[in-house]
Amino acid sequence: MEKAALGRRQMLSGAGIAAGAMVAGTVMLSSPAMADDGQNNDNGNKNNNITGSWMVNRQSDNDPTDRAMGVLSFAGGNVMIVHDINPAGPPFTGTWARRGNHGFRATVWTGQSGGGPGAPPGPPPVLRVHLEGTVHDGTVSGTYDLAVLDAVTNATIFADTGTFSGQHISA
Repeated sequence: MEKAALGRRQMLSGAGIAAGAMVAGTVMLSSPAMADDGQNNDNGNKNNNITGSWMVNRQSDNDPTDRAMGVLSFAGGNVMIVHDINPAGPPFTGTWARRGNHGFRATVWTGQSGGGPGAPPGPPPVLRVHLEGTVHDGTVSGTYDLAVLDAVTNATIFADTGTFSGQHISA
């Protein structure tokens, strides 16, 4: 039982979003003004601007101990970067799309490094996170759906859902 819990925690620490979730020591790939290719639709309200990076906190719906702080970034070309920073996890990269005036949805992916001695044989799992959220009055918030996938069969090994929210990071 302890080994199963430890394996789940290792997967989750690598999976963590913040979902976005999800979340990123982030490198912006273009200027924030171009982060959604001009489709911001914030009606002049800077508090509803989705562009740039956000410091977020995420929380699993299923495990009260599974929470993290991370960075969620909306980059040019509809690129999304998510990276848990406390506790640290691997960066997730993917894409995002506008949803309504203040909403978005995204899918991000990451892999895990080999498990080392005692790890199961075969390639390590791949993690996929679907995020849906909104930006309103200077706060980003939403939900995430995590799937840990077998790298060979693409079968779901583990799934989780949760929430995230946070504030814009100033330059």
